Amino acid sequence: VSPSVDKIRQFVNSNPSGGWERCWEEGLTPWDLGRPTPILEHLIRTKSIPNGRALVPGCGSGYDVVVLASPERHAIGLDISEVAIKKARQLATLSPNGDYCSFLLEDFFSWEPRDLFDLIFDYTFFCAIEPNLRSTWASRMRDLLKPDGELITLIFPLRRGIAPCWSPGDMYCGQRACSCSSQGKGKAWEVAAHGRSFCTLRMNEAIAECR
Repeated sequence: VSPSVDKIRQFVNSNPSGGWERCWEEGLTPWDLGRPTPILEHLIRTKSIPNGRALVPGCGSGYDVVVLASPERHAIGLDISEVAIKKARQLATLSPNGDYCSFLLEDFFSWEPRDLFDLIFDYTFFCAIEPNLRSTWASRMRDLLKPDGELITLIFPLRRGIAPCWSPGDMYCGQRACSCSSQGKGKAWEVAAHGRSFCTLRMNEAIAECR
């Protein structure tokens, strides 16, 4: 394990929320590509994602939010790091579509928006949260999306022996399964489209489980 990865794990394991802020303060952000996620650019270019309202939880520097923003699509980025949100807002001022996006210093698990979303884009947010929050992640995604909304996720590979740099491999692989069924509402997730590194999920009446 490299010294930087070891430090990230120390920060996050000692303080799951404040640890991410420490990472941003010290520039320990290996997940930050410094540009929009390539597969998201492809989906936008090929008009494969819906217009309307889009959400990016754990948005970091905001590249994905800004590239999603357009006159047809208002994009909102959430992050618990004040440093990250400041960077994202600065980035938006440089974009011609900056008026069509906004950034909020909010916790995805407690934030209550006024309206639901047509699209949620998750770039490794799921695998960054504590394992015991993964079922809550599924419920929140369900509750924040419109009935015909789409969830696009880029989740770290789930093969044994591989894990995000800030998560011990055994813990990540041992608790990787998450139930996406929405008990009590009669709806669940179905895979609408998929690629080598992403999948798009839509609500379905059938009960499903994502593993």
